[in-house]
Amino acid sequence: MHGVLGMALKRRVCVKSDGICDNCFILYRCPYARLILSPKPPDAERMRKYPSVPSPMRLLVEPWDEAVSEKGKEIEATLTFVGRSVEDWAPVLLSLEVAIEQGIGRRSGDGTRGYVKILWVEDVVTGVRRHWNEIDFSRQEEFNLHNWLDLSDGGSPTTLTFHTPARIVFDGKVQTHPTLRNLVASLFRRISSLAYFHCGVTIEEDFKGILDQLVWGGESGNLDRMRAARYSSRQKRKIQMDGMVGSLSLEGITPTALPWIRLGVYTGAGKGVTMGYGGYTVSYE
Repeated sequence: MHGVLGMALKRRVCVKSDGICDNCFILYRCPYARLILSPKPPDAERMRKYPSVPSPMRLLVEPWDEAVSEKGKEIEATLTFVGRSVEDWAPVLLSLEVAIEQGIGRRSGDGTRGYVKILWVEDVVTGVRRHWNEIDFSRQEEFNLHNWLDLSDGGSPTTLTFHTPARIVFDGKVQTHPTLRNLVASLFRRISSLAYFHCGVTIEEDFKGILDQLVWGGESGNLDRMRAARYSSRQKRKIQMDGMVGSLSLEGITPTALPWIRLGVYTGAGKGVTMGYGGYTVSYE
C-alpha cells in the first residue's frame, strides 16, 4: 500500500510534465519529495554521506500477518506524520483514497484487484474519530501535532511486543536476536534524525551514557523470525524483508531509556519503518 500511495501522491502534486524530481525547482517543498524521497537538505550538517534522510511519514497496515480477501472485512491503515509533514495530511489522505479505490493486492483470475473504501479517520492519540465524508480538507486544523514530550511521558512498561517484523541493524547486519541496547540505539538514531530534519530541533542528550547504563531485568523475551518480502516497482524485483516478532521483557530497564521506548511506539524501530516494519506496543502489566 505504501507504493500505491506514493504513486498516487506524485500524480496529485507533481508540477513537472516529465515527472523527474532530481532537478525540480520545488524539490524541498514538494509533499511527494518530502514524504517519499526525503532528499537531504543541501545545508544539512548531519548524514553528510547520504543522499536522503529518514522519511517523516510512516504507514502501518494491519492485520500484517494474514491475507485479507473476505468481502466486507475491515483493515486499519495508520499514518504517522512528524513535524512539518503534518501539513501534508490532506493530499496524502486524498491520494490514498484514489489509490486504494483503484485496487490493491494481487490480481485474481479475472484480472481484478481488491477494492477498498475509507470509512473513517481516527486520531490514535485522542481517540477522536470522524467519518470520511465529514472531514473538511480545507482546514489544516482537522489534525494537529501532538507534543513529543507528552507522547514520551508515562509509566514504566514491563513488556514490549513487536507485531510487525523488526529489522534492527547492528554493525551493518539485521540482528536475529537484537539486544535491548540494539533496540534503544536504533530508536536514538531514528528519533534524533526526525527531530533534526523535520522539526528543526537538535536533541542534546548523552546517548552513549544512556546505552552504557542500560539494565535488563528478567528474561530477554521470546522473539521469532518472520519471513517477509515486498516487491519494489522501482527496482522491479522482490526484496526479502525478514525480521523479528515477539516480546521482550522491560522489567528493570534504566528510567532514562523509557521515554525513547514509549516514543518508539509511534515512530517504529529499525529498518523499513516507513512501510510498517518494526511496529510494537508496550504493556504495563
